[in-house]
Amino acid sequence: MKKYQQFLAFVLVVVFSIGMMGCTAQQEVATPKQPPAAVSPAPVSPATPVAPAVPVAPTAPLAPSTIAAVTPPVTPAPPVVVPPAPRPIAQAAPAPTATPAVQPAAPVGGAPVTAEPWRPREFTLREADGTVLTFPKAPERVVILSRSIIFILHGLGITPVGIHTTALPLPAGLEAVPRLGMPMNPNIEQLVALRPELIILSSRFKPTLGPIFTRHNLPAFFVENQSYEDTIRAIEMFGRAFDRVPAATRIILDMRAREHRLDATLRGKTPPRVMVLFGSGGNFFFATNNSFVGDLVREVGAINVVEGARLAEQMPGYVPLSIEMAVALNPDVILRISHGNRAETRTQFEREFRENPIWQNTTAVRRGRLYDLDSNLFDPNPGLAVIDALEEVARILYK
Repeated sequence: MKKYQQFLAFVLVVVFSIGMMGCTAQQEVATPKQPPAAVSPAPVSPATPVAPAVPVAPTAPLAPSTIAAVTPPVTPAPPVVVPPAPRPIAQAAPAPTATPAVQPAAPVGGAPVTAEPWRPREFTLREADGTVLTFPKAPERVVILSRSIIFILHGLGITPVGIHTTALPLPAGLEAVPRLGMPMNPNIEQLVALRPELIILSSRFKPTLGPIFTRHNLPAFFVENQSYEDTIRAIEMFGRAFDRVPAATRIILDMRAREHRLDATLRGKTPPRVMVLFGSGGNFFFATNNSFVGDLVREVGAINVVEGARLAEQMPGYVPLSIEMAVALNPDVILRISHGNRAETRTQFEREFRENPIWQNTTAVRRGRLYDLDSNLFDPNPGLAVIDALEEVARILYK
C-alpha cells in the first residue's frame, strides 16, 4: 500500500509538471504522432516496481483525449460484388483457364471500391493434340460437319449456319440449314461463301482437311468423338466455351445417373465374349475398342475378343475380317454394323452368314446370338443419344 501511495504521488507530480508546460508542449502531447504510453515508463525506477494489477488509466486525465487522437474511427468500405464462377460439371475433365474474377481493390482513405468494367469472356477450344483456338468472343456463325456435334450443340441451344449432308435423322428445326457435302469432302466454295467464324468436325479428318482449311483461311476445330467419354468431354467443353454451363451440366448429370443405374443392374453378371463386325461397300472388318461400338462394349464390361488377338488396324478402330480368325476367336455374341448403303450392306451380311457354313462353328451363331445394330443409334456416334446406345448394348449383351 505504501509503494502504491508513493507511486501515485509521483504520478501526480509528473502530471502537474506537464500541465504547467507552455502551449507548445500541450500541442505536442495532443498530436497523434506521439504515442500515449510515452508519459509513464521513463520515470519509474527499479526501486519502485509497478504491480501488474495496479490500474494507471483512471488517474491520468490525458489518456482519453490522447487515444481519440491516435486512433480515429475508420468508415468501412462497401462490399464488392464479384460474379459467381460457373458451376462445375460432374466428373468432367479440367476446363481451359477462364478469365479470373475481378478482385476487390484495397481501400484508400475510406473511398468506395468498385469492380472493373465487365468484358466479354474469351472463347477457347483445345484439341487433343494441343492445338488451341481462341477468339475474343463466342463465334455466332458456326458450321458443323459431325452428326454427334450437331446434336450436342443443338442440345445447348446453338443453331449452325451450315451442316454436312446426311440421310440420317437430325434434330428438328435444321431442315433449311444449307448442306455442304460429306464430312470428309465438303464443298469448299460453299463453305467460304457462308463466311463461317468456326467449323467443327471430327479429328479423323484433320490430316486431309486441315491444310485445305488453312489455305482458305477457314478457322476449324477438330474434335475427338470416337468414344462414349469423348462425348461427355465434348458436352462439357462446348458448354463452357459457348457459356452454356447450366444446360451442359443438366445433360451430363442425367447421363451419369443413368450410367449408375445401369451399373447396378450389371453388377455380378458374367461378361460375355463379343465380336463386333463392321460392313461397308462389300468389305467387312473387325471393330476394335478404338471404334465407337467397340468402346461401348468395353464400357458395359463385356470382352471384345479381337482385343486379345492383337491384330493390326488398317484404319483407326478397324481390322480387315478373317473368317478363319473369327471362328478361332469363337465369340458368344456377334454384333453387326451396316455402313454406307445400309440396306445393301445388311443384305450382304445376311448372305455371308447364310451361305458360308463356317460361321456355324461359332457359339454365337449356333445359339442365335447374332444382332444387327440400328445405324441411327450406332453409326456414327449419335451425340446426346450415346447413353441410349450404351443401354441398348447392355440390354443385348446381357440377355
